[in-house]
Amino acid sequence: MSRKINSLRTALTLVLSFASQWQTATACAKDTETPGNSPVPMTLSTPTPTNPLEHNNRAVELGTRGLWQGALREHEIAIAGDPDNEMFKRNLSGAHLRYADILAGKKHYKEAIKHYTLALYADQNNAPADANRDATLRRIGKNPSSVKYWHGVADKAMQAADLRIAIPALRKCTKLSDNPSYNLELGRILIENRPSQAARDELLTAAGKFASNGDKEGEQACKDLLKQSNPRAPYQWEGDKNKFLWDDRR
Repeated sequence: MSRKINSLRTALTLVLSFASQWQTATACAKDTETPGNSPVPMTLSTPTPTNPLEHNNRAVELGTRGLWQGALREHEIAIAGDPDNEMFKRNLSGAHLRYADILAGKKHYKEAIKHYTLALYADQNNAPADANRDATLRRIGKNPSSVKYWHGVADKAMQAADLRIAIPALRKCTKLSDNPSYNLELGRILIENRPSQAARDELLTAAGKFASNGDKEGEQACKDLLKQSNPRAPYQWEGDKNKFLWDDRR
């Protein structure tokens, strides 16, 4: 008899434990996913992903359900499988933006700024991410119009080998200042990240500015870096003065 009673007690304890877990999970599911708040897993309509497009579709569905960390993870997998897909980049950027807006609304400002920055890393033309990041920085007493501030962010990120933060910070420097050294620095780390036409464009812009200023040393630095990059298509800087700057496809 005592064994039966003990068994019933054990079963009742397990039932109460599961009930408590279900109530907690249900409460989490009612809110969107934020740091320290992970909603309960749910049945998804998209199939288990087997290719980049399916990972992208799964990410979109997770985002619509407020499961942002999972959505961002799936978007990253999609891009890893198809790194030149512009739609995937825009989708990832949009997901970071929406998650950042939610974080900012909950006053998780530091995390929000990080995700706004990652949105701009995925898509530098995401204007709402740029504007919302500036607004959030002002809330914590930072000056988003300061080139010194952004260059400091870039330096700190480079020391941590975090190009996803460094690249958007340097892009901000190039928007706020005409100093060609920022274009040169951005072109250099873009090449380190992944040689591309974007890297060459920054170096060509820097070369043009250095040439206009009569800075031969800076112009030569651009030329040396251009030789290291891997061009995709013929490209030449406009103007006779800089005709040495072309994509050599030998």
